[in-house]
Amino acid sequence: MPISAALTRAGLPCANQSPCGCPHLFQNTVDLAAKIAEGLLGHPVWSLATMAQSVARADELLTANGRQRKDFHVNLWNYAAVASDRQTAIDDMRGTVAFYASIRQYEKYFDAHGFGAAARAASEAAARHDTAAMTKAIPDEMVTTFAIAGTPDDALERVGQMARHADSLTLSPPQYFVPANRLAGYRTAIVDTFYKA
Repeated sequence: MPISAALTRAGLPCANQSPCGCPHLFQNTVDLAAKIAEGLLGHPVWSLATMAQSVARADELLTANGRQRKDFHVNLWNYAAVASDRQTAIDDMRGTVAFYASIRQYEKYFDAHGFGAAARAASEAAARHDTAAMTKAIPDEMVTTFAIAGTPDDALERVGQMARHADSLTLSPPQYFVPANRLAGYRTAIVDTFYKA
């Protein structure tokens, strides 16, 4: 039974226009979403491979549970640093990826992508409150695996790849350890790159 139907039966409100979705990092939540939710909210540091695998898994379970994909909304999230200079975008996104890498429960996720050592180094640095070492532990390839970081063309390509698996997308500028004077510029760059004709 979908979450909204269960809430209605229990006398609790759930707007018909707003699907009740499950956010996810690990597989169990994808499974839960496909069984009871109206949608799936991707994690903002999902890699393209994780997006593809998770949506394929949800599609498989929807079918197994007698549900149709057209009734299930997939909203994929990603952090996005879009700049004319690719390296600046990567450097400014590094802190956001470092933040997630420093969380021990995510270690197996980063390890599965070949970045376990970097995640452990970031976690150890975070435990020492050493943000410089935390961000230094994250290589460029790790940043671009888990976030959009690059030129407008890079960002458009990545979003095109994400869109193959999604009904909608949510993009957010980098959130952690990014210079405050550049944060507004990243918000504007998302609008300029994706929303202006």
